[in-house]
Amino acid sequence: MKTYISIIAAMICFSVFFFGCSIIKRPPSPQVTHDKLEAEELIKKLNTRNENLKTLKGLGKIKLFSSGKSQSSRCAWIAEIPSKIRFEIFPIAGQTAMSLADDGEWLYAVNHIEQKYYKNPSKNSNLKRIISLPIKLNEIILYLSGHIYIPKYSSISISKDNNMIILKGLLGNIIEKIYFSKDMQNVEKVEVFDLTGSLLYEALFDYNNDEAGFLIPKKIVFSNKKDTSVDFQIEKHWTNVYVSPLKFIIDPMQ
Repeated sequence: MKTYISIIAAMICFSVFFFGCSIIKRPPSPQVTHDKLEAEELIKKLNTRNENLKTLKGLGKIKLFSSGKSQSSRCAWIAEIPSKIRFEIFPIAGQTAMSLADDGEWLYAVNHIEQKYYKNPSKNSNLKRIISLPIKLNEIILYLSGHIYIPKYSSISISKDNNMIILKGLLGNIIEKIYFSKDMQNVEKVEVFDLTGSLLYEALFDYNNDEAGFLIPKKIVFSNKKDTSVDFQIEKHWTNVYVSPLKFIIDPMQ
C-alpha cells in the first residue's frame, strides 16, 4: 500500500512539475522593428560617408550674429579627420586675429590682438567663450568634412513624417535629432541636446559634390535658435592633401 501511494505521489509531482513548467512563459525578446533597422542602416551610411577622405583644407567666410550684433571675418582651415583641425581667422582686410587648433588631445587658442594664449584638454573644451555656442572643434571637423556628429546612444527611432532620426541616451532623453531630405539621402539639419533636453546647438547644411566625389558642405549655419548663429561659407576646399602634424599644435612663442 505504501509503495502504491508513493508511486501516485511521484506521478502527481511529476505532472505538476512538467505541466507547470510548460505554461511558464519566457519574457519576449526585444522586437527589432523594420523602422529601427531602417534607422540603423541610415546611421551606418552616415558613418561610412566620405570614408576615404583623410585630410581637408578650406577657405571661406565666417559671420557671427550674437545679441543683435554681427561680425564678419575670413577664415582658413586644415583638418585631419576625425580629430585634428586648425583655424586661422582674420578680418576681411588684415592680419590673423585668432588661431584655433585641436591636436586630438589639446585645444589651443591664440588671440593675436590681445596677445593671449589658451590651452585646455580637448574633451573638456568647447567654443562657447569664442562663438557663444557650446560646440566642440572635433564636431566642426566632422561637419566640414561632410560627416555628421553622432553621439553614443542607447535607442534609435525614425519619424518618416518628419524625415527624422531620433537618438536617445540611457535615461530615455533625446540627445540628437537628424533631419533628412525628402528622399532620405542627405542630412539637412541636426539638433544636439544636453542631458536635460535643452538644445545645445542646431546645424543646417547645404552640400556640394566635389570633383573627387566627396560630399562637402558649401554652407553650414550653427545656431542656438535664439540670439546666436554662426554662418560658415565654404568657398574653396582641397581634399586628401598633405598636412603636417605640427600644424595642429600652437606654441605660445609662435
